Amino acid sequence: GGVLGRVDCVCVPELLGEVRRQPCVVEQTRGLVKMELEMMGPKRNVHSSRVGGLIHEPLNDLVRITAALTEKLPSILNDDESDEDDEAQRRNGKNAAKKADAKNENSDGDESEGEHERTGTNARAPQHAPAPANAAAQNGEQGDGGDDEPSEVEIVREELGVVALVGEKSEGLNCVERNLKNNITIHGFEGGYSGPSTKAIIPHSVSAKLSIQSESHLDTNEISQKCSEFLEEKFTSFQSSNSLVILAETVPGWTGSPESAVFEAALIAQKKLYKVPPEIVRSGMTHNMAACLETILKAKVVIVPMSGPTDAIVGENEKIEKSELLKYTVFCVMFMNELARGFTPEQIKATSLVEKKPGLSGMFKGLFKG
Repeated sequence: GGVLGRVDCVCVPELLGEVRRQPCVVEQTRGLVKMELEMMGPKRNVHSSRVGGLIHEPLNDLVRITAALTEKLPSILNDDESDEDDEAQRRNGKNAAKKADAKNENSDGDESEGEHERTGTNARAPQHAPAPANAAAQNGEQGDGGDDEPSEVEIVREELGVVALVGEKSEGLNCVERNLKNNITIHGFEGGYSGPSTKAIIPHSVSAKLSIQSESHLDTNEISQKCSEFLEEKFTSFQSSNSLVILAETVPGWTGSPESAVFEAALIAQKKLYKVPPEIVRSGMTHNMAACLETILKAKVVIVPMSGPTDAIVGENEKIEKSELLKYTVFCVMFMNELARGFTPEQIKATSLVEKKPGLSGMFKGLFKG
């Protein structure tokens, strides 16, 4: 009931965490568990020269449990089995390479030393060897696969100014796919002394903020409960006199309906506005409104990014250019126009298009990917 009681569909703006080279519509977002941990100790700040080593220091305890959670998270989310399988495959690959080297040594012992070294080198496939034909796909490359087109790994490294990425040494690192997996981030600690000079102060209370991004299909409430139980169990094992308080907030993952009318209308509107075929993508971001609106309003939801390459996206100085805001307003008008003239109310509410009005059937056929 109420003002929004008759809403059939919702278009949600989104700020993606990466710069995209063409317009897109989001079909999936990750879940989120936001946690704040507070560790409380003595009734006031004390000096380490007096009680250092005599009390359980709150900051020490807090760092230990957050580090333990970071290490244990794959096991909590049942990711450890896949990790073990990957490690087993890597070990098998190394063993196979060693056997191949040994076989080459036995069979080619009468050949020249240079020829032997070349055979062994090829068997081990060094990093400077030519990349395989599907290297672009493995690295999540978005370009046309040309020799001069940088891989996604190289783009991310250059953008962030880092020399290496987590898992880069493993064969086939895909930045896009990795960004959709489970991950934990510690955003900061508060309460410790941060003033000028060195002061041997033991803070009486400290806190930490962290978040867990989870795959779309996982239950974030269950993740929150499991992580809280692990933190309490780990803290209890310290036999500390401090006390721990855990505050948690969850945002469910969201998966849209790419074959629905709202998605097709959004794709058509983007095609007309930007003159470029849009993509349907899965985002590593989280969105606390998409799943809520879909559940409460019983309406179809589509997430359409509205950010440009110059925007400070989800940063400390978050902003969006006025030109992008105006352009998104134009898109919304075009989106509503496509829905109104091209689809019936029944089709808009449906999860998948079964029948469309004459004249639109087959338009942009093949636009949907995967």
